[in-house]
Amino acid sequence: MPSRVQVLFVHGLFSGPDTWSDFAGLIRGDPELGFVDLHTMRYATPKARLRPDRRIPDLADLAAQLATRLKAEDLRDGPVVLVAHSQGGLVVQKYLASATIRGQARDLARIRQIVLYACPTLGSPFFAKTRKWVFGSRHPQESRLRLLDGEVFEAHQLVLRNVVNADAVTDYTCPIPVTAVVGGQDNIVPRIQASGWFPTTETVAADHFSILKPAGHHAMEYQILKAVLPAAADAERPGPSVGTAAAAVEQQGIQFSVEPPAGLGRLRGRDTLVGALMAPGRSRVHVLSGMSGIGKTHIAAEVAARRKDEGWDVWWVSVPQLAPRMREVAHLLGLPRGEIDEAWRGERSQTDLVWRGLENHGRPWLLVFDSVTDPQELGRVAPDTGRCDGTGWVRDVTSADGSVIVTAQGGHNDVWGPWCRIHQVEPLNVYDGADVLLDIAGPDCGGVEQARQLSRALGGLPLALRAAASRVRSVSTGAVFLSEPVLSDFAGYLAEWRTREAAGNGDPAGGAGEEVLGLSIVRESLLLSARGLSTAATRLLHLLACLSDTPVPYRLLLRPEMLSETPLFAGVPIEQIRLAIGQLTQAHLIRRHERGADDPDLSEVLSLHPMVHTVFREDDLVLSHRVDYGRAMLDILAAATENRTADDPDNWAVWAALFPHARDAVLSTVSSPATNSERLLVVSALNLARSTARYLLASGLLEPAGGLLDVLIEDCAGFRFDPSDTKILALRHERGRLSIELGRYDRAASELREVIAGQAAAHGPDHANTWASRHQLARALLEQPQWWAEAETMLREILPAARRINGRRHRDTVTVWHTWARALLHVEGASQAETMCREILIVCEQLWTPSYPETLYVWQTLGRSLLYQQRPDAAEWELRRGLSQVADTASPGALGIRHFAGMAMLQRGLVREARDELSTLLIDEERVLGSEHRLTDKTRQLIAEITDRLRGGGR
Repeated sequence: MPSRVQVLFVHGLFSGPDTWSDFAGLIRGDPELGFVDLHTMRYATPKARLRPDRRIPDLADLAAQLATRLKAEDLRDGPVVLVAHSQGGLVVQKYLASATIRGQARDLARIRQIVLYACPTLGSPFFAKTRKWVFGSRHPQESRLRLLDGEVFEAHQLVLRNVVNADAVTDYTCPIPVTAVVGGQDNIVPRIQASGWFPTTETVAADHFSILKPAGHHAMEYQILKAVLPAAADAERPGPSVGTAAAAVEQQGIQFSVEPPAGLGRLRGRDTLVGALMAPGRSRVHVLSGMSGIGKTHIAAEVAARRKDEGWDVWWVSVPQLAPRMREVAHLLGLPRGEIDEAWRGERSQTDLVWRGLENHGRPWLLVFDSVTDPQELGRVAPDTGRCDGTGWVRDVTSADGSVIVTAQGGHNDVWGPWCRIHQVEPLNVYDGADVLLDIAGPDCGGVEQARQLSRALGGLPLALRAAASRVRSVSTGAVFLSEPVLSDFAGYLAEWRTREAAGNGDPAGGAGEEVLGLSIVRESLLLSARGLSTAATRLLHLLACLSDTPVPYRLLLRPEMLSETPLFAGVPIEQIRLAIGQLTQAHLIRRHERGADDPDLSEVLSLHPMVHTVFREDDLVLSHRVDYGRAMLDILAAATENRTADDPDNWAVWAALFPHARDAVLSTVSSPATNSERLLVVSALNLARSTARYLLASGLLEPAGGLLDVLIEDCAGFRFDPSDTKILALRHERGRLSIELGRYDRAASELREVIAGQAAAHGPDHANTWASRHQLARALLEQPQWWAEAETMLREILPAARRINGRRHRDTVTVWHTWARALLHVEGASQAETMCREILIVCEQLWTPSYPETLYVWQTLGRSLLYQQRPDAAEWELRRGLSQVADTASPGALGIRHFAGMAMLQRGLVREARDELSTLLIDEERVLGSEHRLTDKTRQLIAEITDRLRGGGR
């Protein structure tokens, strides 16, 4: 017999429990839901505060009220399902987040399902300015509905990590399914804001209010809720598994998506190949080999989609962004953050670390490496055999629960290794090719026989077929291209194709190998498909081809107002620019798809097939106007990154999306003879390069940062710049920072001393750049005991200059200030360091959130300064005060605070209490930082010393 299920309804803003009356009536009248008891939670949500002795409760107050409501007598027995509308969903998420960060996640185990209707997880844009004008900043509930509100967004991230994606019930995690229900006609909370990053979303035909008024038991709004109730009631169905704190997987916000592509259309003619890729057997590493445009990615995406439907974990890695995307895979595998950081700093093997995680994952998984041009991109090749040696990213999969698929332009066992199964992807036969044409263009564009003739002429290459079909459909409907009736059906397209072929523009008739033959057909098909595009669409397509072949966040990079100001689009009507993306999408020359990012500017991206990218990047139009296209690339990237400081974590999602395009724009500018002779263009490229390097350094992507800096610095003579030029000195400054991060302090000091000399000669000793390099030199010296005194003296001089140049409350000034406080600890200046840290924290509160990394490190230094003064009581009090303001007590900065708090307890003589505190800390450190991290090792050694002391009779 099913358990009785307690359903608790939570209403929204300016509403009440009666808003659920329609749902309640349907549930009570449903004979299949007799096991359900209904409850509501009422809370105060007035539009204004009318009495001075009362205040309007904020989100934290409402979350606390929900926690109390769940303890009421009528909800004590049986599993619970939470159902919320609008702001009620924010209350639920705040309650879940608060429980997990306070170590009370086990209390959530009774909650079996959560359903959120039209919840503004990412805010509500509806009359946002008007609401702000009416309510001001004083209404504590309305203010939480503003787009990307910090408190709401932080709660959403915690819910995703600690609830939705949790593996087991621990003090800090509890897995609960969450369904976000979106109103397809809701203009108050549109789909993107209501979906958030929840993996399970449903869309119904309703607006923000009618979504709560289902027309009957058949209505989808009601059916979605009804579907989750039997599962919650099933007494035989196990609840979430119970684990320890060590089982709580630390997830980091994804910057580089590893989700497989979707929306590629129906796959034709590949059933046998898909079956072979999914068949059980010894070979679990598959290589799809074939020419560009043959459909390798489409086949791999089909397998990925089927595996996801079967419950497998699937990670899709685009090889042009191999390192950062594999870092995301490492995070998703739950590997300790500290070990990941070490690997991507070059201190340990990235490949060994990730494969250790794959081998111990415990769930079925599929890893796809897409767009490989050279096997060496995925790892080492044995020099004696020229074959992958099995120690790189592609290795033999021994577990039946894992599989790897590689899409590559070429491949055989002599290259990939004996454990790989090679699948040669052939062109489609005439019949399957005709089906592709008809799927896209439709039957009105010609009959089956015409489609087969065109399929035969195009060689059965999927990319050429899709381009041709899109071209025919667009002309026949008048949706995109200028009127060219001859291309409005398959017969007309075929006639035009043969005309071009006879004129010498088509495929060579003889003497060409299959690869050349096929690529020529695809190229001609694509060029033919682009005929008749508007001027704006033509130039935009070529500009996209000049960028990296990774997804393009077009809302950020391709704003019509921004493009119209570039010389490339001079004289082109702005309305034509606005329509260009739609034209290219309908022509299947680009693909527009969602990314699920929180920033609306990043939520949708454009992708080009590698062959489209290659054909139009090498087109005569680009080659003859290289400077115009180069300037346009740099202009749009500079505009997109303006006022987005690369060092600020709040901007990292944008920089992550733009980094590959910035890198390619910089390198193409300095390497092309047509552009590297234009000094102003190169200066723009170097400015962008420095900002890009700063992002990579700040976010821990040290390997790509080093690669970019090295090639620009070492090859600067190739683009007519001297190593002493100020732009190259700026890049060398960043390379000095990189050396510090890699622990190469002597190398950093040597390079930075040369940079300082060059900066002083070019700008003078009092220039901001000179002082900035002196600060980095002081950082390098501070890591070496023999240079502590020199570092402290330098910082004593640098701070007044930083305040004079940047101002007292500038982020760079605060960083210098904190570095000086740290230096004072080493030269018997603990009391002065304490005073400094207290002043710095006041400024940190004005600049950053309490969880900002620099703020957490200042709290650590404050605690250390008090410990150096033998004031453990004050140290522990201050450290716990800092920790109380942090949402995630397992972040690296918070772990450091907890470490020094344990040391303070030890100094106070609370030996056993310190051991217990540090033992709990050690579990989190091993999970987040890794067992070999230096802070983890220090904590482990400290626990061992305490244990020995207790055995010897100490308290």
